[in-house]
Amino acid sequence: MEGEIPTWVIPIAILVGGAIGWIVKQYQYIRETKKQAGQDADKTLKDKKTLFEEMISKTKNNNQKEELQRQLDEVNTALLGLYNKRLRRTLKDAGLPQEEVLITEGLEKLKPKQAENLKNILQAIESLPQPALKDNSLLILGIAYYYTNQYQNAINVYNKILENNPNNPLVLNNRGNTYADLKMFDKAFKDYNRALELKPDDPMFLSNRGSAYYLQSRYNEALDDLNHALSLREHPTTLIYRGLTYYELGRYKEAITDYSHALELEPDSADILGFRGLVYFHLDRFNEALDDYSNALEIKPNDPRLLSNRGFIYVKIHKYKEALVDYKNILQIEPNNIRTLYDIACLFSLWGKIGDSLNYLEKTLKKDKNYLGIAQFDKSLDNIRNNPRFKKLIDE
Repeated sequence: MEGEIPTWVIPIAILVGGAIGWIVKQYQYIRETKKQAGQDADKTLKDKKTLFEEMISKTKNNNQKEELQRQLDEVNTALLGLYNKRLRRTLKDAGLPQEEVLITEGLEKLKPKQAENLKNILQAIESLPQPALKDNSLLILGIAYYYTNQYQNAINVYNKILENNPNNPLVLNNRGNTYADLKMFDKAFKDYNRALELKPDDPMFLSNRGSAYYLQSRYNEALDDLNHALSLREHPTTLIYRGLTYYELGRYKEAITDYSHALELEPDSADILGFRGLVYFHLDRFNEALDDYSNALEIKPNDPRLLSNRGFIYVKIHKYKEALVDYKNILQIEPNNIRTLYDIACLFSLWGKIGDSLNYLEKTLKKDKNYLGIAQFDKSLDNIRNNPRFKKLIDE
Protein backbone atom coordinates (compact mmCIF):
# COMPACT_ATOMS: atom_id res chain seq x y z
CA MET A 1 0.00 0.00 0.00
CA GLU A 2 1.25 3.47 -0.91
CA GLY A 3 2.72 5.33 2.12
CA GLU A 4 3.35 2.11 4.08
CA ILE A 5 6.82 1.64 5.60
CA PRO A 6 8.59 -1.37 3.98
CA THR A 7 9.03 -4.20 6.46
CA TRP A 8 12.80 -4.32 5.89
CA VAL A 9 13.17 -0.71 7.13
CA ILE A 10 12.02 -1.53 10.68
CA PRO A 11 14.87 -3.87 11.74
CA ILE A 12 17.42 -1.48 10.22
CA ALA A 13 15.88 1.44 12.13
CA ILE A 14 16.06 -0.60 15.34
CA LEU A 15 19.71 -1.46 14.64
CA VAL A 16 20.57 2.20 13.90
CA GLY A 17 18.73 3.34 17.02
CA GLY A 18 20.58 0.76 19.08
CA ALA A 19 23.90 1.85 17.56
CA ILE A 20 23.24 5.51 18.43
CA GLY A 21 22.33 4.50 21.97
CA TRP A 22 25.54 2.48 22.25
CA ILE A 23 27.65 5.40 20.94
CA VAL A 24 26.06 7.80 23.45
CA LYS A 25 26.72 5.36 26.30
CA GLN A 26 30.32 4.87 25.16
CA TYR A 27 30.85 8.64 25.01
CA GLN A 28 29.44 9.04 28.51
CA TYR A 29 31.60 6.16 29.74
CA ILE A 30 34.77 7.66 28.21
CA ARG A 31 33.95 11.07 29.68
CA GLU A 32 33.39 9.61 33.15
CA THR A 33 36.58 7.52 32.83
CA LYS A 34 38.59 10.63 31.93
CA LYS A 35 37.06 12.54 34.83
CA GLN A 36 37.91 9.72 37.23
CA ALA A 37 41.43 9.48 35.81
CA GLY A 38 41.86 13.23 36.39
CA GLN A 39 40.67 12.90 39.97
CA ASP A 40 43.01 9.94 40.54
CA ALA A 41 45.94 11.88 39.05
CA ASP A 42 45.14 14.86 41.26
CA LYS A 43 45.12 12.69 44.39
CA THR A 44 48.32 10.86 43.40
CA LEU A 45 50.20 14.09 42.71
CA LYS A 46 48.96 15.70 45.93
CA ASP A 47 50.07 12.64 47.92
CA LYS A 48 53.50 12.82 46.28
CA LYS A 49 53.71 16.55 46.98
CA THR A 50 52.96 15.99 50.68
CA LEU A 51 55.48 13.16 50.86
CA PHE A 52 58.31 15.17 49.24
CA GLU A 53 57.58 18.20 51.45
CA GLU A 54 57.79 16.02 54.57
CA MET A 55 61.01 14.38 53.37
CA ILE A 56 62.60 17.76 52.59
CA SER A 57 61.71 19.07 56.05
CA LYS A 58 63.35 16.03 57.68
CA THR A 59 66.42 15.65 55.45
CA LYS A 60 69.64 17.35 56.52
CA ASN A 61 71.82 16.24 53.61
CA ASN A 62 71.95 19.15 51.10
CA ASN A 63 72.43 16.92 48.07
CA GLN A 64 69.43 14.82 49.01
CA LYS A 65 67.42 18.00 49.64
CA GLU A 66 68.29 19.32 46.19
CA GLU A 67 67.18 16.07 44.54
CA LEU A 68 63.95 15.97 46.56
CA GLN A 69 63.29 19.62 45.70
CA ARG A 70 63.81 18.84 42.00
CA GLN A 71 61.24 16.03 42.23
CA LEU A 72 58.85 18.28 44.17
CA ASP A 73 59.18 20.92 41.44
CA GLU A 74 58.24 18.28 38.85
CA VAL A 75 55.16 17.31 40.88
CA ASN A 76 54.13 20.98 41.22
CA THR A 77 54.60 21.48 37.48
CA ALA A 78 52.43 18.42 36.78
CA LEU A 79 49.72 19.77 39.11
CA LEU A 80 49.83 23.15 37.37
CA GLY A 81 49.39 21.40 34.02
CA LEU A 82 46.47 19.38 35.36
CA TYR A 83 44.72 22.45 36.78
CA ASN A 84 45.37 24.41 33.59
CA LYS A 85 43.61 21.69 31.60
CA ARG A 86 40.66 21.95 34.00
CA LEU A 87 40.49 25.71 33.44
CA ARG A 88 40.38 25.12 29.70
CA ARG A 89 37.70 22.45 30.04
CA THR A 90 35.50 24.63 32.25
CA LEU A 91 35.79 27.56 29.83
CA LYS A 92 35.04 25.27 26.89
CA ASP A 93 31.98 23.78 28.62
CA ALA A 94 30.68 27.33 29.21
CA GLY A 95 31.11 28.14 25.52
CA LEU A 96 33.88 30.64 26.25
CA PRO A 97 37.04 30.96 24.15
CA GLN A 98 40.41 29.92 25.50
CA GLU A 99 43.60 31.71 24.44
CA GLU A 100 41.48 34.15 22.46
CA VAL A 101 39.95 37.58 22.78
CA LEU A 102 38.03 38.00 25.99
CA ILE A 103 34.25 38.03 25.76
CA THR A 104 33.39 40.96 28.01
CA GLU A 105 30.12 39.40 29.11
CA GLY A 106 31.88 36.09 29.86
CA LEU A 107 30.86 35.90 33.51
CA GLU A 108 27.19 36.02 32.51
CA LYS A 109 27.70 32.96 30.33
CA LEU A 110 29.08 30.91 33.20
CA LYS A 111 26.64 28.78 35.13
CA PRO A 112 26.99 29.14 38.92
CA LYS A 113 28.70 25.75 39.19
CA GLN A 114 31.12 26.60 36.39
CA ALA A 115 32.01 29.93 38.03
CA GLU A 116 32.56 28.11 41.32
CA ASN A 117 34.75 25.52 39.55
CA LEU A 118 36.89 28.26 38.03
CA LYS A 119 37.37 29.94 41.42
CA ASN A 120 38.28 26.63 43.08
CA ILE A 121 40.81 25.75 40.38
CA LEU A 122 42.33 29.24 40.60
CA GLN A 123 42.72 28.86 44.37
CA ALA A 124 44.45 25.52 43.84
CA ILE A 125 46.83 27.11 41.32
CA GLU A 126 47.57 30.00 43.72
CA SER A 127 48.66 27.48 46.36
CA LEU A 128 51.43 26.22 44.05
CA PRO A 129 54.74 27.84 43.08
CA GLN A 130 54.57 29.12 39.50
CA PRO A 131 58.22 29.41 38.49
CA ALA A 132 58.02 28.90 34.75
CA LEU A 133 54.45 28.92 33.46
CA LYS A 134 54.45 29.34 29.69
CA ASP A 135 52.69 32.32 28.15
CA ASN A 136 49.73 30.26 26.89
CA SER A 137 49.16 28.83 30.37
CA LEU A 138 49.42 32.30 31.90
CA LEU A 139 46.95 33.58 29.31
CA ILE A 140 44.38 30.97 30.37
CA LEU A 141 45.01 31.99 33.97
CA GLY A 142 44.43 35.68 33.20
CA ILE A 143 41.25 34.94 31.27
CA ALA A 144 39.90 32.80 34.13
CA TYR A 145 40.64 35.59 36.62
CA TYR A 146 38.80 38.05 34.37
CA TYR A 147 35.74 35.81 34.03
CA THR A 148 35.53 35.48 37.82
CA ASN A 149 35.74 39.28 38.34
CA GLN A 150 39.25 39.07 39.83
CA TYR A 151 40.45 41.95 37.68
CA GLN A 152 43.62 42.94 39.51
CA ASN A 153 44.82 39.32 39.47
CA ALA A 154 44.13 39.23 35.73
CA ILE A 155 46.16 42.41 35.21
CA ASN A 156 49.06 40.97 37.24
CA VAL A 157 49.11 37.89 35.00
CA TYR A 158 48.94 39.96 31.80
CA ASN A 159 51.76 42.17 33.10
CA LYS A 160 53.90 39.07 33.61
CA ILE A 161 53.33 37.95 30.00
CA LEU A 162 54.03 41.43 28.63
CA GLU A 163 57.33 41.68 30.53
CA ASN A 164 58.67 38.96 28.22
CA ASN A 165 56.63 39.85 25.15
CA PRO A 166 55.57 43.51 25.22
CA ASN A 167 54.17 43.37 21.69
CA ASN A 168 51.62 40.61 22.21
CA PRO A 169 48.44 42.21 20.74
CA LEU A 170 46.09 39.62 22.23
CA VAL A 171 47.35 40.19 25.77
CA LEU A 172 47.33 43.98 25.28
CA ASN A 173 43.70 43.80 24.16
CA ASN A 174 42.71 41.58 27.08
CA ARG A 175 44.46 43.84 29.57
CA GLY A 176 42.67 46.78 27.92
CA ASN A 177 39.32 45.07 28.53
CA THR A 178 40.25 44.53 32.16
CA TYR A 179 41.27 48.18 32.62
CA ALA A 180 38.00 49.26 30.96
CA ASP A 181 35.97 47.18 33.43
CA LEU A 182 37.88 48.91 36.22
CA LYS A 183 37.00 52.27 34.54
CA MET A 184 40.72 52.98 34.10
CA PHE A 185 40.08 54.23 30.57
CA ASP A 186 43.39 56.02 29.96
CA LYS A 187 45.26 52.75 30.46
CA ALA A 188 42.60 50.82 28.54
CA PHE A 189 42.91 53.03 25.45
CA LYS A 190 46.69 52.89 25.59
CA ASP A 191 46.47 49.08 25.42
CA TYR A 192 43.74 49.05 22.74
CA ASN A 193 45.64 51.54 20.57
CA ARG A 194 48.86 49.55 20.81
CA ALA A 195 47.04 46.28 20.05
CA LEU A 196 45.47 47.89 16.96
CA GLU A 197 48.84 49.24 15.81
CA LEU A 198 50.04 45.64 15.82
CA LYS A 199 46.83 44.20 14.29
CA PRO A 200 44.96 47.11 12.66
CA ASP A 201 42.08 45.08 11.23
CA ASP A 202 41.25 42.77 14.10
CA PRO A 203 37.43 42.98 14.41
CA MET A 204 37.29 42.10 18.10
CA PHE A 205 40.01 44.58 19.04
CA LEU A 206 38.05 47.26 17.19
CA SER A 207 34.82 46.15 18.84
CA ASN A 208 36.36 46.28 22.30
CA ARG A 209 37.79 49.76 21.77
CA GLY A 210 34.45 50.84 20.33
CA SER A 211 32.63 49.56 23.41
CA ALA A 212 35.05 51.50 25.63
CA TYR A 213 34.35 54.67 23.60
CA TYR A 214 30.64 54.00 24.14
CA LEU A 215 31.14 53.69 27.91
CA GLN A 216 32.83 57.10 27.85
CA SER A 217 29.96 58.61 25.82
CA ARG A 218 32.32 59.18 22.87
CA TYR A 219 29.65 58.01 20.46
CA ASN A 220 31.10 59.14 17.12
CA GLU A 221 34.42 57.42 17.85
CA ALA A 222 32.48 54.36 19.03
CA LEU A 223 30.56 54.22 15.74
CA ASP A 224 33.76 54.50 13.70
CA ASP A 225 35.28 51.48 15.44
CA LEU A 226 32.08 49.42 15.55
CA ASN A 227 31.27 50.08 11.88
CA HIS A 228 34.82 49.06 10.93
CA ALA A 229 34.59 45.91 13.07
CA LEU A 230 31.26 44.90 11.54
CA SER A 231 32.58 45.42 8.02
CA LEU A 232 35.19 42.78 8.84
CA ARG A 233 33.07 40.31 10.83
CA GLU A 234 29.55 40.20 12.22
CA HIS A 235 29.40 39.51 15.94
CA PRO A 236 26.46 39.88 18.35
CA THR A 237 28.48 41.84 20.94
CA THR A 238 29.57 44.36 18.33
CA LEU A 239 26.01 44.74 17.09
CA ILE A 240 24.80 45.22 20.67
CA TYR A 241 27.25 48.06 21.31
CA ARG A 242 26.44 49.73 18.01
CA GLY A 243 22.75 49.40 18.89
CA LEU A 244 23.42 50.99 22.28
CA THR A 245 25.31 53.80 20.59
CA TYR A 246 22.47 54.41 18.14
CA TYR A 247 20.06 54.42 21.08
CA GLU A 248 22.06 57.10 22.90
CA LEU A 249 22.12 59.16 19.71
CA GLY A 250 18.33 58.82 19.37
CA ARG A 251 18.67 56.77 16.18
CA TYR A 252 16.09 54.24 17.35
CA LYS A 253 15.27 52.54 14.06
CA GLU A 254 18.92 51.78 13.43
CA ALA A 255 19.23 50.47 16.99
CA ILE A 256 16.30 48.10 16.40
CA THR A 257 17.89 46.88 13.17
CA ASP A 258 21.13 46.04 15.01
CA TYR A 259 19.38 44.33 17.92
CA SER A 260 17.21 42.31 15.54
CA HIS A 261 20.29 41.19 13.62
CA ALA A 262 22.08 40.34 16.88
CA LEU A 263 19.09 38.20 17.85
CA GLU A 264 19.41 36.26 14.60
CA LEU A 265 22.96 35.40 15.69
CA GLU A 266 22.09 34.84 19.36
CA PRO A 267 18.33 34.17 19.59
CA ASP A 268 18.29 33.21 23.28
CA SER A 269 19.82 36.43 24.61
CA ALA A 270 17.62 38.02 27.27
CA ASP A 271 19.85 41.09 27.26
CA ILE A 272 19.40 41.79 23.55
CA LEU A 273 15.64 41.32 23.88
CA GLY A 274 15.66 43.75 26.80
CA PHE A 275 17.65 46.35 24.85
CA ARG A 276 15.30 46.12 21.87
CA GLY A 277 12.27 46.26 24.17
CA LEU A 278 13.54 49.54 25.60
CA VAL A 279 13.84 51.05 22.11
CA TYR A 280 10.32 49.88 21.21
CA PHE A 281 9.12 51.58 24.39
CA HIS A 282 10.70 54.90 23.39
CA LEU A 283 8.94 54.59 20.02
CA ASP A 284 5.59 54.00 21.85
CA ARG A 285 5.44 50.51 20.31
CA PHE A 286 4.29 49.08 23.62
CA ASN A 287 2.99 45.70 22.44
CA GLU A 288 6.30 44.91 20.74
CA ALA A 289 8.17 46.09 23.84
CA LEU A 290 6.03 43.80 26.03
CA ASP A 291 6.66 40.86 23.71
CA ASP A 292 10.42 41.38 23.96
CA TYR A 293 10.41 41.73 27.75
CA SER A 294 8.14 38.71 28.17
CA ASN A 295 10.38 36.60 25.93
CA ALA A 296 13.44 37.83 27.83
CA LEU A 297 11.82 36.86 31.14
CA GLU A 298 11.20 33.35 29.87
CA ILE A 299 14.99 33.09 29.54
CA LYS A 300 15.85 35.00 32.75
CA PRO A 301 12.68 34.85 34.91
CA ASN A 302 14.31 36.36 38.01
CA ASP A 303 15.96 39.38 36.45
CA PRO A 304 14.82 42.45 38.47
CA ARG A 305 15.77 44.87 35.69
CA LEU A 306 13.61 43.08 33.12
CA LEU A 307 10.72 42.78 35.56
CA SER A 308 10.98 46.47 36.43
CA ASN A 309 10.96 47.58 32.80
CA ARG A 310 8.03 45.35 31.90
CA GLY A 311 6.18 46.57 34.98
CA PHE A 312 6.75 50.18 33.92
CA ILE A 313 5.27 49.46 30.47
CA TYR A 314 2.24 47.79 32.07
CA VAL A 315 1.73 50.95 34.15
CA LYS A 316 2.07 53.09 31.03
CA ILE A 317 -0.78 51.19 29.32
CA HIS A 318 -2.85 51.07 32.55
CA LYS A 319 -2.46 47.32 33.15
CA TYR A 320 -1.98 47.87 36.87
CA LYS A 321 -2.62 44.29 38.03
CA GLU A 322 0.04 42.93 35.70
CA ALA A 323 2.48 45.64 36.77
CA LEU A 324 1.89 44.86 40.45
CA VAL A 325 2.70 41.18 39.85
CA ASP A 326 6.06 42.14 38.28
CA TYR A 327 6.91 44.59 41.08
CA LYS A 328 5.98 42.08 43.78
CA ASN A 329 8.19 39.49 42.07
CA ILE A 330 11.10 41.92 42.28
CA LEU A 331 10.54 42.30 46.03
CA GLN A 332 10.56 38.52 46.37
CA ILE A 333 14.03 38.51 44.81
CA GLU A 334 15.26 41.77 46.38
CA PRO A 335 13.18 42.61 49.48
CA ASN A 336 15.08 45.87 50.04
CA ASN A 337 14.71 47.22 46.51
CA ILE A 338 13.73 50.79 47.40
CA ARG A 339 13.11 51.85 43.83
CA THR A 340 10.47 49.14 43.49
CA LEU A 341 8.78 50.20 46.74
CA TYR A 342 8.51 53.71 45.31
CA ASP A 343 7.27 52.38 41.94
CA ILE A 344 4.48 50.50 43.74
CA ALA A 345 3.52 53.70 45.59
CA CYS A 346 3.20 55.45 42.20
CA LEU A 347 1.31 52.49 40.73
CA PHE A 348 -1.29 52.49 43.52
CA SER A 349 -1.69 56.27 43.23
CA LEU A 350 -2.44 56.01 39.51
CA TRP A 351 -4.75 53.09 40.24
CA GLY A 352 -6.68 55.21 42.73
CA LYS A 353 -5.76 53.02 45.73
CA ILE A 354 -4.88 55.92 48.01
CA GLY A 355 -4.21 54.03 51.26
CA ASP A 356 -1.96 51.46 49.59
CA SER A 357 -0.05 54.20 47.80
CA LEU A 358 0.59 56.09 51.03
CA ASN A 359 1.68 52.89 52.80
CA TYR A 360 4.31 52.15 50.17
CA LEU A 361 5.45 55.77 50.05
CA GLU A 362 5.94 55.65 53.81
CA LYS A 363 7.99 52.43 53.48
CA THR A 364 10.10 54.10 50.80
CA LEU A 365 10.81 57.26 52.79
CA LYS A 366 11.73 55.28 55.91
CA LYS A 367 14.43 53.51 53.90
CA ASP A 368 15.63 56.46 51.82
CA LYS A 369 14.89 60.15 52.48
CA ASN A 370 16.24 61.05 49.03
CA TYR A 371 12.84 60.10 47.62
CA LEU A 372 11.30 63.11 49.39
CA GLY A 373 12.49 65.44 46.65
CA ILE A 374 11.32 63.06 43.92
CA ALA A 375 7.88 62.56 45.50
CA GLN A 376 7.24 66.31 45.75
CA PHE A 377 7.22 66.74 41.96
CA ASP A 378 6.27 63.29 40.64
CA LYS A 379 2.97 63.57 38.73
CA SER A 380 2.31 59.88 39.33
CA LEU A 381 1.53 60.84 42.94
CA ASP A 382 -0.93 63.62 42.09
CA ASN A 383 -3.86 61.51 43.31
CA ILE A 384 -2.48 61.46 46.86
CA ARG A 385 -0.81 64.87 46.91
CA ASN A 386 -3.70 66.65 48.71
CA ASN A 387 -4.11 63.89 51.28
CA PRO A 388 -3.15 65.10 54.81
CA ARG A 389 -1.07 61.96 55.32
CA PHE A 390 0.98 62.73 52.20
CA LYS A 391 1.68 66.24 53.47
CA LYS A 392 2.71 64.84 56.83
CA LEU A 393 5.10 62.34 55.21
CA ILE A 394 6.68 65.06 53.09
CA ASP A 395 7.05 67.48 56.02
CA GLU A 396 8.61 64.95 58.41
